[in-house]
Amino acid sequence: MTPLTLPLLFTAALMLGLSMVALRRLASEPRRPGSAVSPGLLPFAAVCLGIAVWSAAYAAELHALTLAEKMRWSALQYPGVVTVPAAWLVFTLQYSGRTRWITRRNLALLLLIPALTVVLAFTNEAHHLIWRAAVLQPFGAFFLMRLRYGPAFYLFVVHSYLAFGTALVLLVQAYRNTTGPFRAQARILVLSALVPWLGNLAYFLGLAMPGLDFTPFGFALSSALAAWALFRLRLLDLLPVAQQAILETMPDGVIVLDTRGRIVDLNPAAARIFSGGGDEREARPIGKPLQLYSPELAQWTGESPALPLHIEITLPQDGARGYAPRIYDLRASPIAADRSGQQLRGKLLVLRDITERRQISDALRSSESRFRTLAAHAPVGILLTDPEGNCLFTNDYWQQLSGLSPDESLQRGWLRAVHPADKWRLRLHWRRSARAGQGFQAEYRCQDKDGRMLWVAGNAAPLRDQFDNPDAPITGYICTVADITARKHAEQELAAARDAAEAANRAKSEFLANISHEIRTPLNAVIGLADLTLDTNLTPEQREWQEQVRVSSEELLELFTDVLDYSRLETGQFELAERDFSLPDLLEQVQTTFAAQARRKGLEFALHTEPGLPSQLRGDPARLRQVLGHLLGNAVKFTERGQISLDVSRLPAETGQDGVVAGA
Repeated sequence: MTPLTLPLLFTAALMLGLSMVALRRLASEPRRPGSAVSPGLLPFAAVCLGIAVWSAAYAAELHALTLAEKMRWSALQYPGVVTVPAAWLVFTLQYSGRTRWITRRNLALLLLIPALTVVLAFTNEAHHLIWRAAVLQPFGAFFLMRLRYGPAFYLFVVHSYLAFGTALVLLVQAYRNTTGPFRAQARILVLSALVPWLGNLAYFLGLAMPGLDFTPFGFALSSALAAWALFRLRLLDLLPVAQQAILETMPDGVIVLDTRGRIVDLNPAAARIFSGGGDEREARPIGKPLQLYSPELAQWTGESPALPLHIEITLPQDGARGYAPRIYDLRASPIAADRSGQQLRGKLLVLRDITERRQISDALRSSESRFRTLAAHAPVGILLTDPEGNCLFTNDYWQQLSGLSPDESLQRGWLRAVHPADKWRLRLHWRRSARAGQGFQAEYRCQDKDGRMLWVAGNAAPLRDQFDNPDAPITGYICTVADITARKHAEQELAAARDAAEAANRAKSEFLANISHEIRTPLNAVIGLADLTLDTNLTPEQREWQEQVRVSSEELLELFTDVLDYSRLETGQFELAERDFSLPDLLEQVQTTFAAQARRKGLEFALHTEPGLPSQLRGDPARLRQVLGHLLGNAVKFTERGQISLDVSRLPAETGQDGVVAGA
């Protein structure tokens, strides 16, 4: 046995033991439905097992005496040799939190060259792609085998160094980004990876004794470092960096305690809680009791709390302890050492800041309380419905108005209070408003359980998540129902009184029309007899009396004519005739009548017509004569001296109408 055999066998035994520990840990860890295997355990076990195979086979190669035996043991090293780089890269990816890179496609590509290398190593005699020649070289009292490698071997070397280089970069990044025991873990992993690969690099560069590969001896040293990391730093017990990367970005505070209440680790969110919202780097109390930093939190996670624990807790936010407290949702869970859960390794505390959520909840409760108070004392019925009109809430006034209990009004039950004859109209209003995204107002009848009918005014307004956005979806309706029965009765009484007054007014108008018509006949006779009498030989005194009789009769006839027209207007019987008439003839008649009246009063009368006036017009000549008579009669009546002038002309062109206008 050579002096190098024992260190190699020790390395193989230690690595085999480490792989068994990792596999036993993998089999005994607590599992939950849907939970994943702890990151890094399986590839770490593969790395250890590969090193064990490599070291044991290399020890056998060194112990062999013939070249053929050494070549057989050299080929048996390759399953372990090709396993180490690929498994180490997968372990590093999981350890550093880059599990998204570990896909089936990437694993297939990663294992393609190692698998091909193993096949070529066992069939090397047929192609010599792994090594082309082998010779024995004396080394003291025993012989070393020196190989001249082929192209396939160097392809595997490039593949291995790429995998190793990538893993080393990831471990260095993990070392720089972690704190506490995780930083120490990353440091040991970097050192344990560098040592054997530096020995391998020395072997290829010829810096060591030719034919002697120091890589397995480097693994002997790295195995000691790995064992120390396993038992001292609890490499497989503590959370890996993959989970640490997640914790670093969590908004919830996460604290890991050991069995004595000391802080093993905490994320930046938890550190900010201890620092009062300031720089979390000032509050990294790793290894110190939780009691020193948060007595309020420690009292719930002390020696014998009932775990798991879920409570709300209020914590101060500064060193003075008592200023700006925040409310947290605290979840405390045990960290079990095995599946049985009997042996505890520590405690996991998760703190979620629910201060804003509590404030919002309190504001909602206050708002709901105000709404319910308002609804309870409102002088109208109030209903809350969903967008389809299913009732969700009613107030006391509605219950009194409809006679329905709250449960009876729910869903479509409130429609039972609507009068059957008005239900279709109310549903129509509702459908139209829902399609248009608007509210509606309607008056309809309600009928309670006793058959008493009420008139109500309903007003439905849409509710939206965004009050000031009319395009936001409607989430429901708030409806008010006011009792307008008294108003309806008053409106009905007022309508009856109006109808009675209109009937009386029509009777009066008809009476006046009849009276006016009956009186006009004798008045016309009086006027005619007065005119005949004035044509006879009368004394001045008699003529004056007859003139007064004629003038008074004409005024009385004009008055009754106006009364008759007014009554016709009220009864809707006043109509304008539409026929052709001669404008010059009508003006001549008016001039003859009122020129005589003007002369009797000592006034001059003049008629002025615009040139080009049409001789024939279409209208009501009697009403036109009546209007001109009123106009000229007032002119004669209220003019003491001077002249009365009647001017007739066309309407201005800008009026857009064709006609004539007269003015006195």
